[in-house]
Amino acid sequence: MTLDNWKKWGWQFSENRFSQGFIFEDFQAALSFINKVGILSERLQHHPRIVNLYNEVVLELWTHETNGITTKDHLWIEEFQKERTL
Repeated sequence: MTLDNWKKWGWQFSENRFSQGFIFEDFQAALSFINKVGILSERLQHHPRIVNLYNEVVLELWTHETNGITTKDHLWIEEFQKERTL
């Protein structure tokens, strides 16, 4: 993944991690999204921090072992983007 791709896809980079916020129609839609993120994360064995407040979800992604960004994070974002466009 190039620097331009994660920016183009709406991800921010700060404090050694990627983050992105999402707003949904209601809590049920936000929860459905969180479940899809969970399935992807289990498949890839790489899990973001997920913060939810009613219809808002924030994902933060970094590799905990290194406290920074690794290939795992780039791959996770690429797979996330592929699944969002299906």
